[in-house]
Amino acid sequence: MPTKDARPSQTSKLIQCQLSNKKEKNCPTFEDYYPGEKYVDIMGFTFYNRGKASYNRAWMTPTQIVNEKGWNILSRIKTFKKPIFIDEVATTAVRYDDAYNAKKSREAYLKDSVKKNKRIRQLQQMVDTESSIL
Repeated sequence: MPTKDARPSQTSKLIQCQLSNKKEKNCPTFEDYYPGEKYVDIMGFTFYNRGKASYNRAWMTPTQIVNEKGWNILSRIKTFKKPIFIDEVATTAVRYDDAYNAKKSREAYLKDSVKKNKRIRQLQQMVDTESSIL
């Protein structure tokens, strides 16, 4: 993901590139990295869900992630007409209603396997209902 800095670092501010603002912000989206038909046989998703693992994270289901307004990742990937797979999945299962708290987030991550299992079931449901994902 591009940054506002000429030389990116760990503290660089990321530029959130979307189709609607890519020209204005002069930033690429994943379509710009597509090497071409003869090089691609299959396309994939990586699903990471950090919940409240940091102050600016929001919990989303796999379906919400691929269909998020402004991103519409699944419909955009479908335009390439390639098989779609899920290449990696991870979740911290951190979710609570209070404001972000690092200690509380660590405790939730270490102790709440029920939410982690729920996350995997949500992914399975999405795959079962979305025929374009292998």
